[in-house]
Amino acid sequence: MTDRARLFPLGDRIRLDHLARDPYPHYRLLQQREPVSWVGETQQWFVTRRADVLEVLYDAETYTVASPQSLLSDTLGEMMLSLDGAEHRRQRAPFAEAYQPRRLRRLHSDGIRDLVGRLIASFAARGEGELMSEFCDPLAIISVTGVLGLPLSDLDQILVWYDDIAAALANFKRDETVRARGQAAVRAFGAEIHAHLQRLAIEPDESALCAIAQHPQHPLEEEAIVANTILTIFGGRETTAAMLGNTIWAFLQHPEPLVELRADGSLLPNALEESLRWEAPVQTATRHVTQPTTLQGVALERGEVLQCILAAANRDSVHFPAAERFDIHRANAADHLSFAIGPHYCLGAPLARLEGQLGLSALLEALPNLRLREDAEAATLAHPYGHEFRGPRALHCCWDPAD
Repeated sequence: MTDRARLFPLGDRIRLDHLARDPYPHYRLLQQREPVSWVGETQQWFVTRRADVLEVLYDAETYTVASPQSLLSDTLGEMMLSLDGAEHRRQRAPFAEAYQPRRLRRLHSDGIRDLVGRLIASFAARGEGELMSEFCDPLAIISVTGVLGLPLSDLDQILVWYDDIAAALANFKRDETVRARGQAAVRAFGAEIHAHLQRLAIEPDESALCAIAQHPQHPLEEEAIVANTILTIFGGRETTAAMLGNTIWAFLQHPEPLVELRADGSLLPNALEESLRWEAPVQTATRHVTQPTTLQGVALERGEVLQCILAAANRDSVHFPAAERFDIHRANAADHLSFAIGPHYCLGAPLARLEGQLGLSALLEALPNLRLREDAEAATLAHPYGHEFRGPRALHCCWDPAD
């Protein structure tokens, strides 16, 4: 047994497959007894208390995203989530303008509302359907590419690329086959974006991607635009689709709040925040130690890797009393860290919230008596799954079709 295994016995017993199934009992124990713990399977430190996670995410000088060990930069190349400081701000600025909440609501609310209507109309009359593939995924990917103005030539192919990229970003065991597939997907997806940027150079339009490519104050190299566009699409699909699926699942597990939401739509925004807190779509945020430091009395060396466990911070009972309870009336639900915080706060959060509010409101109205299909397979697939990215694998649901 190594010294770290002896000093951090709870962390030494952590297994990623256990976290994928149900991480929260493990995180509660770590919070109580080993709030900064060495996890041998990943060779990383897990940080689980909310206050410590905040300290790390706000301190980009001591805990950086920039590192040769970064799975993000290894998969996507240099982009805003692998940079800190002035270069990070330069690359982020034109994308952040495109995702300002008021701009999104003004320019895209009607389009998202129309998309939601078309998606629901495609399955509502059947009385049954699989809502991840028929609703959550297409709403997320079509919305984020629509905001950017990127044409969707082959949605199925983009989703295949996306899955390969997601696997590479969660490849903590450093499987070379997974790594190679992810990098190949980035190259193929990047070629599509390069081709579209060439068209925009000849025939500019009013899309966000055109505005980013031709931004007068923050000009970016084409490679940076491509890498950050893939990142933006990845984040827009991953966070939003899982957020939608997790929220639907949470509602179906809690029938009383669902009745309240149907009676009073004004409760939905806070219910969405509570879902993000209770079942975070993105469970962790990785940081790299830049200099010797201590956290919770634990000595950290330069070059070591921290996993800030956002999902654990979201269920820290010091800040969220009765943290295990799903409570759509929770006064501080929006204090969750599911979109991270600090310099790398998710710039797509306003779009995710807009899609969530418009999409879920319409879905609940259109599908009376929405319920999970009553069989063991449906229950297993619907339960959120995953350590790094967490959501239902499928939502096989039934409802009362319109007469």
